[in-house]
Amino acid sequence: MLTKLFLGISVALPIISANFTAPVSACSCSTGLILVDVDVQAEVDPSVFVPFNSTALRREKRTFEVFGQLCQPVENGYGQGSQAVQLLAHGFTYSSQYWNVQWYGFQNYSYVEFACSRGVSSFAYDNICAGRSVPPYNSKDCQLPAAAAVASSLARKLQDGTIGKTLTGSNIHFSKVFGIGHSLGSGVLYYSAIQDGTSSPFIGLILSGFGHSPVDPASIEITISATVPGKISDPGRWGNLDTGFVTTNSSVRAIFYGPPGTFNPDIFQLDFLTRDVGSIWLQIQADAGNINQPIPFNHPVTILLGQLEPACNSCNSSGVINAEKSFFPNANLNAYGYR
Repeated sequence: MLTKLFLGISVALPIISANFTAPVSACSCSTGLILVDVDVQAEVDPSVFVPFNSTALRREKRTFEVFGQLCQPVENGYGQGSQAVQLLAHGFTYSSQYWNVQWYGFQNYSYVEFACSRGVSSFAYDNICAGRSVPPYNSKDCQLPAAAAVASSLARKLQDGTIGKTLTGSNIHFSKVFGIGHSLGSGVLYYSAIQDGTSSPFIGLILSGFGHSPVDPASIEITISATVPGKISDPGRWGNLDTGFVTTNSSVRAIFYGPPGTFNPDIFQLDFLTRDVGSIWLQIQADAGNINQPIPFNHPVTILLGQLEPACNSCNSSGVINAEKSFFPNANLNAYGYR
């Protein structure tokens, strides 16, 4: 599952063309920490690297402090506030910054700005054990069930106005929440649908850099060997974290991209400078087959696979649908795959 989730970078960055110019003040954004309570079954020892087993689980009941950014369109004829919002879940070793690049010269790659220019609100958040979300004492508390529960809870907090009130001071209620994931973020959203069953708060899902494949123990070892503890890679940033908080070096991140000439080389430099840490246990649990079961989700689902996606076995729209349809028996499934 490594190549399906971990190596999905070629999908989302090209969504916004470098020629796109967002209008000035297209977004009004507010940031802050949101308290999210979870009560899930987690693995006693996530280093076992096997699918969840009911005899080897423990209760994880805790509160995560999750960093999020709510951006709403303004000054473009749509007005501030909207009944719909997209919840954006980033990939492994990334953060919410992935969706809203604001570094000088790279603003044209901001998906959030693009969405605002089309009158669409966005809520991008840092996954547990990543970005500016407050890390727990132990990386083993950042497992797939907890991450999925956080995603669902955030969607419900967008609906009931909690996030709007926390970040803006106003009771902003979003009646419709769409989940959009990149790479591991897609896996987290998918697992949230497994946990929620028919009570999922999402009205639709867009899963990029995502697909199902048979469990391959060798791929888990590749995932481990491709990462390095953050405290070793950059002691100044991550020296106080345990070795389960991992990141990647520049040589590994190079395989996220196609051959020279297929991407802006400056983006690779930005990618390395803005890399983050993530919980190795969360990634491994996705690789270990825990997402390899159908979901009862009965809303629209779209799967996106980019032209340079290294993992795509059936990189055309019909091939992706044929490969994935058994996992979405009740959904209106669409796919866009290019090869």
